[in-house]
Amino acid sequence: MMRVIAGVVPPGGWHYKQPLNSSPQRPQQQLIGAASYEALVENVFQFRLNNLQMVESGSATRELVVQDIQFYICGNWPRHCTGAKAEFSQTPGAPISKPAYARPLTRIEDWLTLLSERQLRWVDQGRALERAKVCVACPLNRPWRTGCAPCNDNADRRAMLILGSRSTGLESQLRSCLAYGTLLKLSVWLEEDFTGPRNRPEPPQECWKLTEAKNA
Repeated sequence: MMRVIAGVVPPGGWHYKQPLNSSPQRPQQQLIGAASYEALVENVFQFRLNNLQMVESGSATRELVVQDIQFYICGNWPRHCTGAKAEFSQTPGAPISKPAYARPLTRIEDWLTLLSERQLRWVDQGRALERAKVCVACPLNRPWRTGCAPCNDNADRRAMLILGSRSTGLESQLRSCLAYGTLLKLSVWLEEDFTGPRNRPEPPQECWKLTEAKNA
């Protein structure tokens, strides 16, 4: 694994081009500079913490900051890093591409944004409770929280603004759905949660979304 050589300053000084969520009112990248590698990690980390709505959901952790800076520097200037250079075949100055992986929190944030743009209809408490019981026993009911507490709190706040006072009493056991990328404590209440079918991972046959679709 390549590692940044902290004592070798890259061309242009220590800097990182932080990708931003696209918006007509703002640029697509923010150039963040620093006097040292360690300061760069701290500056990028603090920028993400202070601009949660502008950066990828769940990315405000030191671990991910170090990883992203590493891809940026080692991909553009391999001689400024130690390790196997074959891991980074990019030519200097080219955009760095990393394997695409949608973190659970990223999928949840995208889903919450979609819900905010839709007209929502709600099921009664009895139906929501039956759905919740199915989800509690489902192997795809998985943790979604990251090491970024403000990111987690932001998702919780957005979900509660939509959910209101509705409760099944099983909220402590409901996490995220690995198949559909939803917060289960919210999706069990929705007549339509606006998620399409997914093949990986495939939901189990007991999934209430599948059984209700068959009985519709």
